Amino acid sequence: MGKVIKEEINDFFWNKSDRGNRFRIFNFLYDKTDGKHEENGFSYITKKEATKKIEELEGKLKTVNDALQAELSTQKEEQESFLEKLKNSVKKSGKDKIKKEWLDIVEEIHYYYNNYLEQMKDKEINYLIISEAPKLTIKKNEDKLHCSYIFDETNDKVGFYRDEPYNALGGEKTDPTACDLINLYVEKGVAFLDLAPIPLPELTTDLRYKWGFDQDYNVEGRPRSIIFLEIAFEKFLKETNAKFNKNTKVALMMPPKTASGIIDFFMNIKNRTNCQELNELRLQFIQENNNENIVKYKIPHTAWKLHKAICTNGANTPQETMIRNALDLLPKS
Repeated sequence: MGKVIKEEINDFFWNKSDRGNRFRIFNFLYDKTDGKHEENGFSYITKKEATKKIEELEGKLKTVNDALQAELSTQKEEQESFLEKLKNSVKKSGKDKIKKEWLDIVEEIHYYYNNYLEQMKDKEINYLIISEAPKLTIKKNEDKLHCSYIFDETNDKVGFYRDEPYNALGGEKTDPTACDLINLYVEKGVAFLDLAPIPLPELTTDLRYKWGFDQDYNVEGRPRSIIFLEIAFEKFLKETNAKFNKNTKVALMMPPKTASGIIDFFMNIKNRTNCQELNELRLQFIQENNNENIVKYKIPHTAWKLHKAICTNGANTPQETMIRNALDLLPKS
């Protein structure tokens, strides 16, 4: 089979498919849109991507300032540990065990996300927070796949992707639970989306660039990151019947390279998605920062970006002050 279409991606993200097609679309995520994608396992390109991430982190560590060194070092150690434990797990138990663990995590993420959607029915949406994908890791002290998902009710300590938006929106607990975050999102009218609603290993900056800017990775004439955004946005609308408006504030809680691809699309007034409600938010995606914003929200020099919707630093970590800035929330006194 050749070119992948939006309908197939949506089906892969949200529905169970046969083994061959599952591998095919998973391999497509890391490769060009046209051509034949491996159906009997992970392709060479897919496997190579994880190794490239370690090389990328090593390169970054040589150039960044001290403020980002610790975060990037931790990411590199996690990626190396992920690959080593994954190899060990495959040797011990085989690929079927890994495949089952991954599918179980997918089902859990969908279950918890649907719980959130259920509580957002018919809400007025004041804020839209968009992330990239739940990060796939290996459970500490175990050769087992793991994902710290923000809406996972069994995981009390998820980290930046739960804590930073919770704090930015005025949450007061030190270690917020999934219920704490969902309750706050419901109260404040926050729509939350993941571009890919499945657990993925850490992506390279190069792949993120291709998703947003490389025409060989376009799907149906639009950047892949935009297609993913359409699917996520349409899913949210269908399940909640929530109401957006042209003043709904947007925060891109994802690595800057992915975010810049989305912003670049909306910068061109001629570009349109297939979702009118999303098109009406175009101006919110392309708001620019200014010196007043930087001073007001005390955004550090190492973190601020030209576009205020971007709210992660150079280590791809969400920042509370940047989320506040993106959503026009009052800074803490």
